[in-house]
Amino acid sequence: MNEQVFLKLKSMDFFAGILPQGFSPTYDSKYADKMHSNIPFKIFKSNELNLEDKVLVYLETSWLSKNRVNFSDDVKSSVLSSLWEIFANAFEHGASESGVFCSGTYDKSTRVLNLIVGDTGIGIVESVKNYNENIKTSKNAILWALKKGNSTYTINLKSVGKPQPRGLGFDILRQLVDVNGGLLEIYTDNVVYQRIKKQDIFHTHMSNIKGSWVKVSLNCKEDVIYRFQNEVPNYF
Repeated sequence: MNEQVFLKLKSMDFFAGILPQGFSPTYDSKYADKMHSNIPFKIFKSNELNLEDKVLVYLETSWLSKNRVNFSDDVKSSVLSSLWEIFANAFEHGASESGVFCSGTYDKSTRVLNLIVGDTGIGIVESVKNYNENIKTSKNAILWALKKGNSTYTINLKSVGKPQPRGLGFDILRQLVDVNGGLLEIYTDNVVYQRIKKQDIFHTHMSNIKGSWVKVSLNCKEDVIYRFQNEVPNYF
């Protein structure tokens, strides 16, 4: 394996559940600083105990740690709830025995924070089509899933912040990347969706993508705090 690829995977803890017990590959110390910019690779299984708590701890401590993006408490709670909804949909509808995969990176030079969540199950498109027989195309299935209030499942989130009904996840993430100047991407079926510069962009993929993969990219700005419009700033 190419050394750079090996070290990248090593820094993401990718080998933790793959290599034989007791085997610990080494890495060159000159890469040590770069290793801290990688967010650990994790696989979550739907049958795990306290699954929601484990996912939220991972998101908060590994992805949003070190105050890379400054959120008010209410915004942070909504962002975490929205991300959990992405995981929850994958657990409930993905039907993937492999579980849900997630990882990410923080690029220190560009100050861009990335998170990707995915599974190899039936995917968003098929799930939406099974739920709403009037939807025939992959693009319309994605647009339906992105619309506020639309969900193929309607339970409330309980572990983070205020209860939040399903169908808000993608909508809140779209608003976040619009304000932040970031990027939201969805890879599934034969379509690639991008939300960039407040525009919805679709590309047709050459072959079907197994499952669904969601990527969020945010610009980290030390002098910006993200709040809801009705929040009163607390400077003390």
